[in-house]
Amino acid sequence: GSSTTTTTTDTTTDTTTTVTPVSAALTVGNDEVVGTTGADSISGARVDTVGTWNSGDTIAAGAGTDTLTATLTGNITPADGAITGVENLVVTNLAGGAATITFSTATVSGIAGVTSISNVGSNATNDLVLTRVLDNASISLNNTAGDTTVTFADTALAGTADTLVLNVNGNTGAVNIGDSTGGGDAFETVTINTSGALSTFSAANLDATATTVNVTGSGALDIDGAAAFAKLATFNGASATGDIDVQIAGDTVTGATNTKVITTGSGADLITVSALDPATVGAVSVDAGAGNDTVVIGARGATDYTIAGGDGTDILSVGAVAAVALHSGVSGFEKLYVTAGQAQDLLQYTGSNTFTTLRSDAASVDFSNASAAALTLELTANAATLASVARAVDGAADSLTVKTTAANTATTLTVDDEETLVFNTATTLT
Repeated sequence: GSSTTTTTTDTTTDTTTTVTPVSAALTVGNDEVVGTTGADSISGARVDTVGTWNSGDTIAAGAGTDTLTATLTGNITPADGAITGVENLVVTNLAGGAATITFSTATVSGIAGVTSISNVGSNATNDLVLTRVLDNASISLNNTAGDTTVTFADTALAGTADTLVLNVNGNTGAVNIGDSTGGGDAFETVTINTSGALSTFSAANLDATATTVNVTGSGALDIDGAAAFAKLATFNGASATGDIDVQIAGDTVTGATNTKVITTGSGADLITVSALDPATVGAVSVDAGAGNDTVVIGARGATDYTIAGGDGTDILSVGAVAAVALHSGVSGFEKLYVTAGQAQDLLQYTGSNTFTTLRSDAASVDFSNASAAALTLELTANAATLASVARAVDGAADSLTVKTTAANTATTLTVDDEETLVFNTATTLT
Protein backbone atom coordinates (compact mmCIF):
# COMPACT_ATOMS: atom_id res chain seq x y z
CA GLY A 1 0.00 0.00 0.00
CA SER A 2 0.96 3.67 -0.14
CA SER A 3 0.10 6.90 1.78
CA THR A 4 -0.05 10.58 0.81
CA THR A 5 0.64 13.55 3.19
CA THR A 6 -0.76 16.99 2.38
CA THR A 7 0.57 20.15 4.14
CA THR A 8 -1.38 23.45 4.08
CA THR A 9 0.29 26.77 5.04
CA ASP A 10 -1.78 29.85 5.97
CA THR A 11 -0.14 33.24 5.29
CA THR A 12 -1.51 36.45 6.88
CA THR A 13 -0.35 39.83 5.66
CA ASP A 14 -0.82 42.90 7.92
CA THR A 15 -1.58 46.07 6.04
CA THR A 16 -1.03 49.48 7.66
CA THR A 17 -2.98 52.39 6.26
CA THR A 18 -1.44 55.82 6.70
CA VAL A 19 -3.93 58.64 7.08
CA THR A 20 -2.89 62.02 5.73
CA PRO A 21 -4.76 64.74 7.63
CA VAL A 22 -6.62 67.32 5.63
CA SER A 23 -5.19 70.84 5.53
CA ALA A 24 -7.94 72.93 4.00
CA ALA A 25 -8.26 76.64 3.32
CA LEU A 26 -11.74 78.10 3.13
CA THR A 27 -12.65 80.53 0.39
CA VAL A 28 -14.91 83.58 0.29
CA GLY A 29 -17.65 81.35 -1.14
CA ASN A 30 -19.53 78.53 0.54
CA ASP A 31 -17.19 75.58 1.09
CA GLU A 32 -17.62 71.91 1.96
CA VAL A 33 -14.79 70.25 3.86
CA VAL A 34 -14.66 66.55 4.72
CA GLY A 35 -11.97 65.52 7.17
CA THR A 36 -10.15 62.31 7.99
CA THR A 37 -9.44 60.29 11.10
CA GLY A 38 -6.25 62.32 11.53
CA ALA A 39 -5.67 65.75 13.06
CA ASP A 40 -7.18 67.91 10.33
CA SER A 41 -6.68 71.66 10.13
CA ILE A 42 -9.04 74.11 8.47
CA SER A 43 -8.06 77.74 7.92
CA GLY A 44 -10.58 80.53 7.71
CA ALA A 45 -8.15 83.43 7.18
CA ARG A 46 -9.18 86.74 5.63
CA VAL A 47 -8.71 87.44 1.95
CA ASP A 48 -7.97 91.16 1.97
CA THR A 49 -10.78 92.35 4.27
CA VAL A 50 -13.21 89.54 3.49
CA GLY A 51 -13.67 86.61 5.84
CA THR A 52 -13.54 83.09 4.47
CA TRP A 53 -15.46 81.33 7.24
CA ASN A 54 -19.06 81.92 6.25
CA SER A 55 -22.40 80.87 7.62
CA GLY A 56 -22.89 78.76 4.48
CA ASP A 57 -19.79 76.60 4.98
CA THR A 58 -20.11 72.94 5.99
CA ILE A 59 -17.32 71.09 7.76
CA ALA A 60 -17.45 67.40 8.68
CA ALA A 61 -14.02 67.01 10.26
CA GLY A 62 -14.52 63.41 11.33
CA ALA A 63 -12.51 61.60 13.98
CA GLY A 64 -9.19 62.85 15.29
CA THR A 65 -8.45 66.14 17.03
CA ASP A 66 -9.28 68.76 14.44
CA THR A 67 -8.79 72.54 14.45
CA LEU A 68 -10.61 75.40 12.75
CA THR A 69 -8.69 78.69 12.86
CA ALA A 70 -10.65 81.69 11.61
CA THR A 71 -10.56 85.47 11.39
CA LEU A 72 -14.01 86.95 11.79
CA THR A 73 -15.29 89.85 9.73
CA GLY A 74 -18.92 89.42 10.72
CA ASN A 75 -21.41 87.15 12.42
CA ILE A 76 -21.44 83.38 11.86
CA THR A 77 -24.73 81.43 12.00
CA PRO A 78 -24.22 77.92 10.58
CA ALA A 79 -27.11 75.79 9.41
CA ASP A 80 -28.29 72.78 11.37
CA GLY A 81 -25.51 70.15 11.46
CA ALA A 82 -23.12 72.31 9.42
CA ILE A 83 -20.01 72.07 11.63
CA THR A 84 -19.16 68.72 13.23
CA GLY A 85 -15.99 67.00 14.39
CA VAL A 86 -14.05 70.22 15.06
CA GLU A 87 -12.60 69.95 18.56
CA ASN A 88 -10.53 73.17 18.62
CA LEU A 89 -11.93 76.51 17.52
CA VAL A 90 -9.46 79.42 17.36
CA VAL A 91 -10.86 82.82 16.38
CA THR A 92 -9.75 86.43 16.11
CA ASN A 93 -12.40 89.10 15.67
CA LEU A 94 -11.42 91.80 13.17
CA ALA A 95 -14.98 92.79 12.26
CA GLY A 96 -14.59 96.38 13.45
CA GLY A 97 -17.20 95.74 16.14
CA ALA A 98 -18.81 92.89 18.02
CA ALA A 99 -19.10 89.56 16.20
CA THR A 100 -21.37 86.68 17.22
CA ILE A 101 -20.90 82.98 16.55
CA THR A 102 -24.19 81.16 17.06
CA PHE A 103 -23.48 77.55 17.98
CA SER A 104 -27.14 76.66 18.40
CA THR A 105 -30.65 77.91 18.91
CA ALA A 106 -33.63 76.19 20.47
CA THR A 107 -34.18 74.31 17.20
CA VAL A 108 -30.81 74.38 15.36
CA SER A 109 -27.49 72.70 16.29
CA GLY A 110 -25.07 74.47 14.01
CA ILE A 111 -21.71 73.71 15.67
CA ALA A 112 -21.30 70.55 17.76
CA GLY A 113 -18.37 68.73 19.33
CA VAL A 114 -16.11 71.70 20.16
CA THR A 115 -14.07 71.08 23.33
CA SER A 116 -11.71 74.08 23.22
CA ILE A 117 -12.43 77.68 22.18
CA SER A 118 -9.72 80.36 21.93
CA ASN A 119 -10.16 84.09 21.43
CA VAL A 120 -6.78 85.37 20.22
CA GLY A 121 -5.82 89.01 19.81
CA SER A 122 -9.27 90.58 19.46
CA ASN A 123 -8.80 94.27 20.25
CA ALA A 124 -10.91 96.55 22.44
CA THR A 125 -13.40 97.43 19.70
CA ASN A 126 -13.91 93.83 18.62
CA ASP A 127 -15.99 92.00 21.23
CA LEU A 128 -16.68 88.30 20.75
CA VAL A 129 -20.04 86.69 21.58
CA LEU A 130 -20.43 82.90 21.54
CA THR A 131 -24.08 81.88 21.80
CA ARG A 132 -25.48 78.59 23.12
CA VAL A 133 -22.29 76.51 22.97
CA LEU A 134 -23.44 72.88 22.96
CA ASP A 135 -20.44 71.33 24.74
CA ASN A 136 -18.64 72.31 27.95
CA ALA A 137 -15.61 73.62 26.10
CA SER A 138 -12.61 75.23 27.77
CA ILE A 139 -12.23 78.95 27.05
CA SER A 140 -8.83 80.52 26.29
CA LEU A 141 -8.27 84.28 26.11
CA ASN A 142 -4.89 85.25 24.67
CA ASN A 143 -3.79 88.90 24.43
CA THR A 144 -7.43 89.92 24.09
CA ALA A 145 -8.71 93.41 24.87
CA GLY A 146 -12.22 92.97 23.53
CA ASP A 147 -14.99 91.64 25.74
CA THR A 148 -15.73 87.91 25.60
CA THR A 149 -19.26 86.64 26.28
CA VAL A 150 -19.97 82.91 26.25
CA THR A 151 -23.36 81.35 26.89
CA PHE A 152 -23.62 77.58 27.05
CA ALA A 153 -26.73 75.64 26.18
CA ASP A 154 -28.46 74.55 29.38
CA THR A 155 -27.95 70.90 28.41
CA ALA A 156 -24.16 71.38 28.43
CA LEU A 157 -24.20 72.34 32.11
CA ALA A 158 -27.01 70.19 33.44
CA GLY A 159 -24.82 68.19 35.82
CA THR A 160 -23.94 68.80 39.45
CA ALA A 161 -20.17 68.91 38.93
CA ASP A 162 -19.66 71.15 35.91
CA THR A 163 -16.26 72.84 35.63
CA LEU A 164 -15.43 75.97 33.70
CA VAL A 165 -11.81 75.86 32.53
CA LEU A 166 -10.64 79.38 31.70
CA ASN A 167 -7.10 79.88 30.35
CA VAL A 168 -5.88 83.49 30.32
CA ASN A 169 -2.78 85.21 28.98
CA GLY A 170 -2.82 88.99 28.76
CA ASN A 171 -6.60 89.33 28.70
CA THR A 172 -7.91 92.79 29.61
CA GLY A 173 -11.43 92.59 28.17
CA ALA A 174 -14.52 91.89 30.22
CA VAL A 175 -15.46 88.23 30.65
CA ASN A 176 -19.04 87.00 30.97
CA ILE A 177 -19.51 83.22 30.96
CA GLY A 178 -22.58 81.23 31.94
CA ASP A 179 -25.52 79.23 30.64
CA SER A 180 -28.29 80.40 28.35
CA THR A 181 -30.61 81.29 31.22
CA GLY A 182 -28.24 83.89 32.64
CA GLY A 183 -24.56 84.85 32.73
CA GLY A 184 -22.44 83.28 35.42
CA ASP A 185 -24.78 80.40 36.19
CA ALA A 186 -24.53 76.59 36.40
CA PHE A 187 -20.80 76.03 37.03
CA GLU A 188 -19.94 74.35 40.31
CA THR A 189 -16.18 74.74 39.81
CA VAL A 190 -14.17 77.46 38.09
CA THR A 191 -10.53 76.73 37.21
CA ILE A 192 -8.45 79.66 35.95
CA ASN A 193 -5.07 78.78 34.45
CA THR A 194 -2.78 81.78 34.00
CA SER A 195 0.30 82.33 31.88
CA GLY A 196 2.24 85.13 30.23
CA ALA A 197 1.16 88.74 30.70
CA LEU A 198 -1.15 90.16 33.38
CA SER A 199 -4.83 89.35 32.89
CA THR A 200 -7.31 91.71 34.48
CA PHE A 201 -11.11 91.48 34.45
CA SER A 202 -14.01 91.27 36.87
CA ALA A 203 -14.90 87.76 37.99
CA ALA A 204 -18.41 88.83 38.97
CA ASN A 205 -19.91 87.19 35.89
CA LEU A 206 -18.33 83.81 36.58
CA ASP A 207 -19.65 83.22 40.04
CA ALA A 208 -23.35 82.58 40.43
CA THR A 209 -23.08 78.93 41.47
CA ALA A 210 -19.34 78.21 41.77
CA THR A 211 -18.40 76.75 45.14
CA THR A 212 -14.81 75.90 44.23
CA VAL A 213 -12.37 78.20 42.46
CA ASN A 214 -8.90 77.04 41.45
CA VAL A 215 -6.14 79.32 40.17
CA THR A 216 -2.90 77.96 38.75
CA GLY A 217 0.03 79.19 36.69
CA SER A 218 2.69 81.86 36.51
CA GLY A 219 0.73 84.75 35.03
CA ALA A 220 -0.55 87.60 37.20
CA LEU A 221 -4.33 87.65 37.66
CA ASP A 222 -6.30 90.73 38.74
CA ILE A 223 -9.98 89.85 39.18
CA ASP A 224 -10.83 92.12 42.11
CA GLY A 225 -12.61 94.82 40.14
CA ALA A 226 -15.83 93.64 41.78
CA ALA A 227 -16.69 91.19 44.54
CA ALA A 228 -17.30 87.67 43.22
CA PHE A 229 -17.91 84.03 44.18
CA ALA A 230 -20.79 84.55 46.59
CA LYS A 231 -21.29 80.79 47.08
CA LEU A 232 -17.60 80.07 47.55
CA ALA A 233 -16.43 77.30 49.85
CA THR A 234 -12.86 76.87 48.59
CA PHE A 235 -10.53 79.23 46.74
CA ASN A 236 -7.35 77.32 45.96
CA GLY A 237 -4.49 79.30 44.45
CA ALA A 238 -1.74 77.62 46.45
CA SER A 239 0.18 76.41 43.40
CA ALA A 240 0.07 79.75 41.57
CA THR A 241 3.32 81.66 41.25
CA GLY A 242 1.82 84.78 39.68
CA ASP A 243 0.15 87.54 41.69
CA ILE A 244 -3.55 86.99 42.47
CA ASP A 245 -5.89 89.89 43.31
CA VAL A 246 -9.36 88.73 44.33
CA GLN A 247 -12.34 90.15 46.22
CA ILE A 248 -14.72 87.64 47.80
CA ALA A 249 -18.39 88.63 47.73
CA GLY A 250 -20.78 88.51 50.66
CA ASP A 251 -22.08 85.01 51.25
CA THR A 252 -25.40 83.96 49.67
CA VAL A 253 -25.51 80.35 50.87
CA THR A 254 -28.53 79.57 53.04
CA GLY A 255 -27.57 79.21 56.71
CA ALA A 256 -24.68 80.57 58.75
CA THR A 257 -22.31 77.62 59.11
CA ASN A 258 -20.72 77.29 55.68
CA THR A 259 -16.96 77.74 55.82
CA LYS A 260 -14.62 79.67 53.53
CA VAL A 261 -11.09 78.44 52.86
CA ILE A 262 -8.90 80.76 50.78
CA THR A 263 -5.28 80.02 49.91
CA THR A 264 -2.90 81.74 47.51
CA GLY A 265 0.64 80.97 46.37
CA SER A 266 4.01 82.64 46.10
CA GLY A 267 3.00 85.84 44.29
CA ALA A 268 2.31 89.25 45.81
CA ASP A 269 -1.37 88.59 46.37
CA LEU A 270 -4.24 90.90 47.35
CA ILE A 271 -7.10 89.11 49.13
CA THR A 272 -10.16 91.10 50.18
CA VAL A 273 -12.66 89.42 52.50
CA SER A 274 -14.20 92.55 54.03
CA ALA A 275 -17.62 91.67 52.53
CA LEU A 276 -17.88 88.42 54.51
CA ASP A 277 -20.21 88.92 57.46
CA PRO A 278 -19.37 86.59 60.39
CA ALA A 279 -23.08 86.41 61.16
CA THR A 280 -23.80 84.68 57.85
CA VAL A 281 -20.82 82.29 57.56
CA GLY A 282 -18.96 79.76 59.62
CA ALA A 283 -15.19 79.69 60.00
CA VAL A 284 -13.09 81.72 57.56
CA SER A 285 -9.53 80.67 56.79
CA VAL A 286 -7.12 82.76 54.72
CA ASP A 287 -3.55 81.65 54.00
CA ALA A 288 -1.75 84.12 51.75
CA GLY A 289 1.28 81.86 51.29
CA ALA A 290 4.69 83.18 50.31
CA GLY A 291 5.25 86.58 48.73
CA ASN A 292 4.55 90.10 49.97
CA ASP A 293 0.77 89.87 50.35
CA THR A 294 -2.07 92.11 51.45
CA VAL A 295 -5.19 90.82 53.21
CA VAL A 296 -8.09 93.25 53.65
CA ILE A 297 -10.54 92.30 56.39
CA GLY A 298 -11.98 95.78 56.96
CA ALA A 299 -14.36 95.81 59.92
CA ARG A 300 -14.81 92.02 59.84
CA GLY A 301 -13.35 89.30 62.00
CA ALA A 302 -14.34 86.70 64.57
CA THR A 303 -12.74 84.16 66.87
CA ASP A 304 -13.15 81.52 64.15
CA TYR A 305 -11.35 83.64 61.57
CA THR A 306 -7.82 82.40 60.82
CA ILE A 307 -5.93 84.97 58.77
CA ALA A 308 -2.30 84.06 58.00
CA GLY A 309 0.02 86.34 56.09
CA GLY A 310 2.56 83.59 55.48
CA ASP A 311 6.11 84.22 54.36
CA GLY A 312 7.22 87.59 53.05
CA THR A 313 6.43 91.11 54.25
CA ASP A 314 2.67 91.10 54.53
CA ILE A 315 0.06 93.81 55.06
CA LEU A 316 -3.11 93.49 57.14
CA SER A 317 -5.72 96.15 56.37
CA VAL A 318 -8.38 96.70 59.06
CA GLY A 319 -11.25 99.09 59.56
CA ALA A 320 -12.32 98.47 63.14
CA VAL A 321 -11.07 99.10 66.66
CA ALA A 322 -8.58 96.38 67.58
CA ALA A 323 -10.21 93.60 69.64
CA VAL A 324 -9.36 90.01 70.55
CA ALA A 325 -12.86 89.02 69.39
CA LEU A 326 -12.02 90.24 65.89
CA HIS A 327 -8.28 89.83 65.54
CA SER A 328 -7.10 86.93 67.68
CA GLY A 329 -6.74 84.67 64.64
CA VAL A 330 -4.44 87.05 62.76
CA SER A 331 -0.80 85.99 62.37
CA GLY A 332 2.22 86.45 60.17
CA PHE A 333 1.85 90.14 59.31
CA GLU A 334 4.52 92.82 59.39
CA LYS A 335 2.50 95.88 58.38
CA LEU A 336 -0.81 97.13 59.82
CA TYR A 337 -2.90 99.53 57.73
CA VAL A 338 -5.87 101.17 59.47
CA THR A 339 -8.68 102.68 57.40
CA ALA A 340 -11.07 103.27 60.33
CA GLY A 341 -11.12 102.59 64.07
CA GLN A 342 -9.42 104.99 66.43
CA ALA A 343 -8.01 102.62 69.05
CA GLN A 344 -5.41 100.15 67.82
CA ASP A 345 -4.10 98.35 70.90
CA LEU A 346 -1.61 95.99 69.29
CA LEU A 347 -1.85 93.55 72.19
CA GLN A 348 -5.33 92.70 70.88
CA TYR A 349 -3.62 90.99 67.95
CA THR A 350 -2.71 87.95 69.98
CA GLY A 351 -1.29 85.94 67.09
CA SER A 352 2.38 85.93 66.08
CA ASN A 353 2.65 89.27 64.30
CA THR A 354 5.63 91.61 64.13
CA PHE A 355 4.20 94.96 63.10
CA THR A 356 7.11 97.14 62.07
CA THR A 357 5.05 99.51 59.90
CA LEU A 358 1.87 101.18 61.12
CA ARG A 359 -0.18 103.19 58.64
CA SER A 360 -3.00 105.57 59.42
CA ASP A 361 -5.42 106.07 56.56
CA ALA A 362 -8.16 107.35 58.84
CA ALA A 363 -8.94 110.70 60.46
CA SER A 364 -7.68 109.68 63.90
CA VAL A 365 -5.78 106.58 64.97
CA ASP A 366 -4.08 105.81 68.29
CA PHE A 367 -1.52 103.00 68.17
CA SER A 368 -0.67 101.62 71.60
CA ASN A 369 1.46 98.76 72.94
CA ALA A 370 3.70 98.70 69.90
CA SER A 371 6.58 96.23 69.87
CA ALA A 372 10.19 97.01 70.68
CA ALA A 373 11.21 96.75 67.02
CA ALA A 374 12.15 99.85 65.07
CA LEU A 375 8.92 101.35 63.82
CA THR A 376 7.73 103.28 60.81
CA LEU A 377 4.54 105.34 61.10
CA GLU A 378 2.94 106.25 57.77
CA LEU A 379 0.37 109.03 57.52
CA THR A 380 -1.62 109.26 54.29
CA ALA A 381 -3.67 112.16 52.99
CA ASN A 382 -6.71 110.81 54.85
CA ALA A 383 -5.01 110.98 58.26
CA ALA A 384 -6.36 114.46 58.65
CA THR A 385 -6.41 115.28 62.37
CA LEU A 386 -4.19 113.29 64.70
CA ALA A 387 -2.19 110.15 65.30
CA SER A 388 -0.31 108.77 68.27
CA VAL A 389 2.14 105.94 68.94
CA ALA A 390 3.08 104.40 72.27
CA ARG A 391 5.26 101.36 73.03
CA ALA A 392 4.35 98.38 75.17
CA VAL A 393 7.80 98.61 76.78
CA ASP A 394 9.86 101.80 77.00
CA GLY A 395 13.25 100.82 75.62
CA ALA A 396 16.53 102.68 75.92
CA ALA A 397 16.99 103.29 72.19
CA ASP A 398 13.57 103.35 70.61
CA SER A 399 13.45 104.76 67.07
CA LEU A 400 10.43 105.90 65.05
CA THR A 401 10.40 107.01 61.41
CA VAL A 402 7.40 109.11 60.40
CA LYS A 403 6.55 109.14 56.71
CA THR A 404 3.88 111.32 55.15
CA THR A 405 2.44 111.98 51.74
CA ALA A 406 2.73 115.46 50.30
CA ALA A 407 -1.01 115.97 50.78
CA ASN A 408 -1.02 114.94 54.45
CA THR A 409 -2.52 117.56 56.78
CA ALA A 410 -2.21 115.88 60.18
CA THR A 411 -2.29 118.58 62.85
CA THR A 412 -1.32 116.62 65.96
CA LEU A 413 1.19 113.80 66.31
CA THR A 414 1.76 112.36 69.78
CA VAL A 415 4.77 110.12 70.31
CA ASP A 416 5.78 108.69 73.70
CA ASP A 417 9.12 107.28 74.81
CA GLU A 418 11.07 107.58 71.55
CA GLU A 419 14.76 108.35 71.68
CA THR A 420 15.05 108.94 67.92
CA LEU A 421 12.52 110.51 65.55
CA VAL A 422 13.05 110.64 61.79
CA PHE A 423 10.67 112.55 59.52
CA ASN A 424 10.45 111.51 55.88
CA THR A 425 8.09 113.43 53.59
CA ALA A 426 8.35 111.05 50.68
CA THR A 427 5.24 111.13 48.52
CA THR A 428 5.34 107.38 47.96
CA LEU A 429 4.59 105.15 50.92
CA THR A 430 5.60 101.47 50.88
